Amino acid sequence: RLHFLFLAMTDVPHSHEWSRFLASAPTGSWRIWLHCANMTACRAGDFMRRIPEVNLVPSVPTVYCTDLVSAEVQLLRYALKDEAPESGARDLDKFVVLSDSTLPIKPFAEVFTTITAKTESDFCVYPVYEWFRWKKSPGDARVEMPAHSQFVHLNRRD
Repeated sequence: RLHFLFLAMTDVPHSHEWSRFLASAPTGSWRIWLHCANMTACRAGDFMRRIPEVNLVPSVPTVYCTDLVSAEVQLLRYALKDEAPESGARDLDKFVVLSDSTLPIKPFAEVFTTITAKTESDFCVYPVYEWFRWKKSPGDARVEMPAHSQFVHLNRRD
């Protein structure tokens, strides 16, 4: 099963496309989790109206380009709790972090097959020249930190 974890400000603007994308999906093959900076706007938004199965999680403070991780952790916290037998929780579930502007271009079946083909989590690590580098002070060893996209596919085990 795919868990789509959306990060949004006020709504997911492409709700019609997401509704069409999910219409072809087998029952029980997906869940949607939504973190909104403005929960009132999201509750009144088109995304939740078109896709009533959306699970809106309690909002935590976030700062764009500084701290989106807190919202991602909140989404994962709630999605991972979804382990009741009736929820269909599986060891091979994948958790896909998405921005509110993400568009589903390929059919659900192709996305599902591609993402679930491997049991491992997937990270997009940027080329070495985009990594963060610094020295605490002159004479110290240079520290390198790999950079990666915050939009990842995680498995339940990781």
